Amino acid sequence: MGFVSSSVSRFIPAYAFYANTTPSQATAIYHLAPSAINLQHLVLRNSQLRQLAKLNDSNAAYQLALRFLQQLDYNAAKLWWQPYFAKFTSAQQQTLAEQLVRANQWLDISYLGKAGKLPDGDAKQAWLLQQQMPPAPN
Repeated sequence: MGFVSSSVSRFIPAYAFYANTTPSQATAIYHLAPSAINLQHLVLRNSQLRQLAKLNDSNAAYQLALRFLQQLDYNAAKLWWQPYFAKFTSAQQQTLAEQLVRANQWLDISYLGKAGKLPDGDAKQAWLLQQQMPPAPN
């Protein structure tokens, strides 16, 4: 088995190039060599990211959540970040939480904070400050 893993690792740049030039094959490439698919460098369609996320690829779910947040579609974003949040890296959790703060999604930030999932950093500080502020007069 060592031969297969070492030969696959030598071809990771080729897999990445192929995935970039023919993104429709990204799911197939993922099955061949999951570590070859670095979603930070690929530009995949939402449908392709959905396929990868359904294979429990948290990076794909993270990319989907960010895309939907940028499009101001908070409900769609939540479908992708909420079930995968614990699987995101610390940096991804931090970035996502900061995006939620920028979008004034205080219910979602509060959900993360109360569940003890909100990472330390700017988003957590903003949430703590938000809790201390008196309600705005109507």
